[in-house]
Amino acid sequence: MPRVPAAAEREVMTEGTHTLVIERWRPLRLNDMLYRNRYSVARRKRADKHLIAIEAVRQGVPKAAGPRRVSIHVVLSGRQKAADPDAYWKSLNDGLTSCGLLVDDSSRYCTLGPVTYERGEVTRTIITLEDC
Repeated sequence: MPRVPAAAEREVMTEGTHTLVIERWRPLRLNDMLYRNRYSVARRKRADKHLIAIEAVRQGVPKAAGPRRVSIHVVLSGRQKAADPDAYWKSLNDGLTSCGLLVDDSSRYCTLGPVTYERGEVTRTIITLEDC
């Protein structure tokens, strides 16, 4: 099991590219937010925020000190279909901001990178954070 850096160490490691891999998970899609009950949407977004925060600490991804570029790579399994490229951003950026991986999700601090898809055995989301 990899060593999780202490909070003070994570604050220092801010240069470069950081990858966050979350197994068996995809961010909540925009269509699911629009056409579902608002309470279930809030519960799902809260779960996304907690999962992102836990995985960021576990994988040693440092908090943001400035603007970052965010790219998403989604591995689809089974009969899952690729969503629109803009479908995952709202929930994902809110989750990244709430745990400090983005300073803010405004255009001043966050640049949206590409969203790519591939097929695989297990659903997985790979988030790439590049310091600008």
